[in-house]
Amino acid sequence: MLKPIDGCPTGFKEGIIKQTIRGTGTSDIYHLDSENGMIYFTHKFCTKPKTTEQEATAQWGRGQYCILSYGGSCPDGFKDGVVGFDNMQKPEVLKHPIPDSQHDKNLVLHVCCREDGSWKDPLILPTKEAFVLFQKGDECQEVKDMMSSSEWFLIDNDFTGLDKIEGLVPEIEVIRASKYYIGICYYWPINYSMTYTYIYFSIEFNSPVGSHVELDFQSFDIELREDDSCGDSLEVRTGLPGQLGINYCGDTFKPTVMSEQNYLGLIFTSGPEVTKRGFKAKLSVIRRLCYDKFYDCYQLQQTNAQFCSSSNHSAKFGCRKTCGFCAKRHSKAGKTNNCAFVDKNGLWVGTSCNAAKYIAVICKFSPSERMVCADAHPNCARILEREQSACMAYPEFSWHLCPQSCAVCKRGPEIKCARPLDGQNTVELTGKREVTVGRMFEYRCKKGYIHSEGNLRRVCLKSGKLSGDIPKCISEHSIPTANNAIELRQRRQDGRDGTAYVGLNDAQRIPKNGLLVRWMFYSIYDGEVALQVWRKLPGSGRKIKLKLIGQTVVSNTKDHRVHTVSLAPKSHQIVVKEGDYIGFFLPTENKGGMTFDKCNSDIDGAYYGHQYSANGENANNWRLGGSYLFSKDKMSCKKVSLTAYVL
Repeated sequence: MLKPIDGCPTGFKEGIIKQTIRGTGTSDIYHLDSENGMIYFTHKFCTKPKTTEQEATAQWGRGQYCILSYGGSCPDGFKDGVVGFDNMQKPEVLKHPIPDSQHDKNLVLHVCCREDGSWKDPLILPTKEAFVLFQKGDECQEVKDMMSSSEWFLIDNDFTGLDKIEGLVPEIEVIRASKYYIGICYYWPINYSMTYTYIYFSIEFNSPVGSHVELDFQSFDIELREDDSCGDSLEVRTGLPGQLGINYCGDTFKPTVMSEQNYLGLIFTSGPEVTKRGFKAKLSVIRRLCYDKFYDCYQLQQTNAQFCSSSNHSAKFGCRKTCGFCAKRHSKAGKTNNCAFVDKNGLWVGTSCNAAKYIAVICKFSPSERMVCADAHPNCARILEREQSACMAYPEFSWHLCPQSCAVCKRGPEIKCARPLDGQNTVELTGKREVTVGRMFEYRCKKGYIHSEGNLRRVCLKSGKLSGDIPKCISEHSIPTANNAIELRQRRQDGRDGTAYVGLNDAQRIPKNGLLVRWMFYSIYDGEVALQVWRKLPGSGRKIKLKLIGQTVVSNTKDHRVHTVSLAPKSHQIVVKEGDYIGFFLPTENKGGMTFDKCNSDIDGAYYGHQYSANGENANNWRLGGSYLFSKDKMSCKKVSLTAYVL
C-alpha cells in the first residue's frame, strides 16, 4: 500500500521509488508521505514481506477498492491491473522492499482491484493505525471503526506515448491524454471520547500459536433493555484481529467463551446512564486437549473445596483444566488413562467399563470412509505433477483436497500405473512393477551421470497415466551439473538474520568433484546473502563440525526474481568434492530474501532433511578453511530455492 504521513503500520517495511515526470500535484487535503517536486514524484510504499500463519489465512472482504500487488499475484477475489507512467528519465529504486513493478525504463505498477461489493458495506481491517487504499468508484470504501478522506495525486506523463492503463485499476481521471489524477482513500482510527459521559475501552489478548484463549465470566451485569437491545455492551471478538465479534448483555448466554484461534478481543462501551455494575472475568490459555467441558467449573470449585479431588469422576470428565487433570506427558504407545482412541480396525483402545464417566477427550479417531469421493480442488493433477509426493507426505491434502486423485476412497476397480521402461542411464528406486493412484516411481542417475531432462519422480494420476516424462541422464563431464532439480520460485518462509543454514541431504549435496561455476537462487526481497560450501568433518552427536570450503557474497539479491551468479574469472570458482554440501548465510544487517518451504521429514527427509544452523553477524565472520560447530535446526526439513552448478 502507499505510505501515509503517520508512517507504515506495524510489521510493514518502507520502500521508495523516485520517478522524473513533466509535473505533479495533489489535492488540498493530502495525507500521503510522498515527496513532490516540479519534475519528480517520490512514491513511498508500505510492504509486509512476512506474514504469520494466522495472517496467511485471513481473507480480504468484498467491496470497491484497490491495493498494490506483492509476491507476483493478487489475493483471492482481486483482479489484476497495470498503471504505467511515461517517465523523462529511468526511475530510481531508493529503498526496498517495493511492490510488484517494472522500473527499467518507465515505472509500471501492478495493482489488485475488486468491485464485487458495495462501498457502503464496512470492510473489516485492522483498526489501530492509519493506512491508505486506492479508491475504486466515486466514494471511499467504508472500513469499520475508521474515518476516511477522499484525496488524489497528479502524475503528468511525458509525451512519448509509453504510459498505459490496463485491466482493473483504481479511480484515475485522465486529462489531455497524459495527466493522471489518481484517487486514494486515507483511513484513520475513530477516537472515542473518554469523558464521564461515555466509557469505551478496547483490549486484545494473544496466546502462543496453537493454543486458545478462554474467557470465564465470574460476574456479569450489563444492561439489557426492554426492547432486547443492549444499553451498554461488551463485544467479544473470537476470530481474527479486525473481525467483528458478538455483543454481550443481559444473562442469556453461557459464561464461558473460547477463541477460535490464539486471539481474543474485548470492546466495552457504556453510555451516560449507567445502571449496572459491569463484569468480572478470568482469562486462561488453553493448550491443545486441555479444556473444561462444564461451563461453571470455577463456581463448582469455589462452592466445594473437595470438588477437584481425584476420586470425583465429574471433575475429571468436565473440569480437566480448572482441576489440573490435563495430561502433561506422552503416554506409552497404545496405553493411556487420559483419553480414548479408535485403532485402524475400528476398535476402542484405552478404555474400561466406567471410562465414559471420566474420559473427556478422544485422542485419535480413524475417520470412516468418505461418503463423497470427489476432488475439492480443481487442479489436483497439476499439483501432483509439481509435488509428486504430496499424497503420501500430506494426509490432510489427500483427505480434504484431492481424495480421488490420491485414491483415498476404495471404491470401484483399483487404478494402477505400470512401470515404464527405465530412462537412459537411470536406476528405478522403488523396485515395483506398478503403483496405485497417488503413489510414484522414483529414479536416480547412475554414478557418473547427471539428470538432463524428464522427471526423476513420476506419480500415478487418476487417469491411469504417469505424470511427467521419462528421465534421461547424461555424462557429468559434458556440461555444468546442477546439484538438484529444485524449482527456483517464491516459497512460504525466509531465514533468520544472523544465521547460516546447511542441509546434509541429497538436495544440497555436491554430486561430483570439480569446480562450482554458477549459483542460482530465488530471492523475495533485496539484501545480502553469502552462498557457502561446507565439508563434514569426523564426529557425531547433536552438533556437527563443518569446514568452510568456499563462499560467494551477493550484495544485492534483487527483489522477487531468480538470481544467477556466474563465478568468473576462474579464481572466483570454488574447488569442490563429491559429498560437500551447499548452504547460505544471512547477516544481521540487510539480509537477503532467501526462501524455503517446510517439508515432511518422514517422506522427504533423505532429500530435504537433516538441516543444521549456526550463528554469525556478517560474512567476514566465516573464515575459509575454518571449522565451525552447527546445531540441528528447529525446522528439520526444508525445500530451499538454491542450486549450485559444478563443472
